[in-house]
Amino acid sequence: MDYATVSSLIGWTYFLAWSISFYPQVILNYKRKSVQGLSTDFVVYNIYGFTCYSLYNCAFYWSPEIRKEYRDRNHGRDNLVQVNDVFFGLHALIISTVTLVQILYYKVGFEQKPSRVLKVFTAVTFVLAGGFLLSILSGWGMWIDLLYFLSYVKLTISIIKYCPQVYLNWKSKSTVGWSIHNIILVRSYYHQLFLQEHL
Repeated sequence: MDYATVSSLIGWTYFLAWSISFYPQVILNYKRKSVQGLSTDFVVYNIYGFTCYSLYNCAFYWSPEIRKEYRDRNHGRDNLVQVNDVFFGLHALIISTVTLVQILYYKVGFEQKPSRVLKVFTAVTFVLAGGFLLSILSGWGMWIDLLYFLSYVKLTISIIKYCPQVYLNWKSKSTVGWSIHNIILVRSYYHQLFLQEHL
């Protein structure tokens, strides 16, 4: 079995593990008819992060212009975005949006509002992304720079997005309303990703 086949197999395995990880929370919310115990910030960060991730992957996978810009900057090498990356990002965005709809639908008795940190982070990164977009439209910048910026936004979100949920769990002295399956399956994803990176 060659490297490309092994890499693809591991890629689809982590796609499956992490994609499945979103469903237990949706099912738990539906069964309880409540989203109490689930951080609104966590869900909004997910939607924002996976929007950035999907834009990045779709552009690198489907856009000839972006692929050319990447090759020009990387000594002719092609980027490593694969079809499982594209489908994972889009699927994660959809299921995260479904979770947000549940928050809006089950909001009776749900007093948690988006935090100031979330609002400031979103506003600042939107303004910066707008600056990149204006530079591109004025002929000074390149699309790949905007996509790299979006990837940094996603990376930052991946680092901070669990903090609001941890704080909510600590504040309520309970994990009721938060699905542990998300953590278990995400850890499986990171193990698969580690293997893929070190083959």
